[in-house]
Amino acid sequence: MRHVKRLLPVLLAFCIVLCGCRANSPNAQTDSTSGEPGSLVFYYTNETHTSLIPYTIVFNLSNFMQDEMKLSAVIERLEMVPEKELFSIIPSGMILQIALQQTVDGGTNGQSMPENDKRILQIYLSKEYSGLSPNEKALMRTGMAKVLFATGLIDEIVFMMESSEEGVFQLVDELNASDDLIINQYGADVLNDEVTVKLYFMNESRTALVVEERSLALGMTEPLSYAIMDALIDGPQQSGHLPTIPEGTQINDIVIENGVCYVDLSEEFRLNHEGSEILETLTIYSIVNSLSGISELSYVQFLIGGERVEFYKSYVRIDQFLEPNMQYVEAE
Repeated sequence: MRHVKRLLPVLLAFCIVLCGCRANSPNAQTDSTSGEPGSLVFYYTNETHTSLIPYTIVFNLSNFMQDEMKLSAVIERLEMVPEKELFSIIPSGMILQIALQQTVDGGTNGQSMPENDKRILQIYLSKEYSGLSPNEKALMRTGMAKVLFATGLIDEIVFMMESSEEGVFQLVDELNASDDLIINQYGADVLNDEVTVKLYFMNESRTALVVEERSLALGMTEPLSYAIMDALIDGPQQSGHLPTIPEGTQINDIVIENGVCYVDLSEEFRLNHEGSEILETLTIYSIVNSLSGISELSYVQFLIGGERVEFYKSYVRIDQFLEPNMQYVEAE
């Protein structure tokens, strides 16, 4: 991966406020912060442990006195299934105990700084966790984090697993409330080891785009947008197809918001391109058309080094939302 994570300051100028959706059944897709007052969106799975399924349950946290009791009750509810078609993301006996801690960063003169306080939930797992499949592990950690962070009671979750040495636990994962808990962006939280996509490269005469159907192996928390861009940068695999991405191009960041995919690339993406109207066009639309295979993505906005620029090189404007355009694709 050649990713250098960065913030996209230009995003603020484009973001649109969306209304949240409520999940009232296992088939509804929603975020864990949605739901009626006095309710929470819990997460369950299917029989094959390949999907994270949201389900809204009336659950009033005010019924419990202490924060640790509230969090413990949420976890206990996650272990119970509300319908026969659903399965718990937490195997029986997997959670040994939890502990809520609060860290305080010291200020000057030894005074605490409340704005830097951090509420950390430590979740201790049994050694059986190591025997779970990668899908089961990803579903459990992600589903638990979504609902626990939605309570607003914690800032960080630390998963620990007991080792062979009695009383000793080893770190499994650390998640922050600010983390983007996306399993992948292809098909609404469906776990896929491999995803088939269409990638667009350049034909041998450098006059049009050609399609390569590729099976991409996704990590459990890897967004499809990154996998597609990595594959485009790596170049074509079929004879007679040519790369469209200039050598040295790196991914700074990719963010999908409200149907727009913001692609922030390094300066090499523009500086190392040889130019000409047709070659610029083919490079830009090889990316736009390839990313268009991601569900609920309508537009692509390019950024260079975190900034919008008017033209890619000299001919193609990229300071606006771009839609897929198949007129540049060679007829089969």
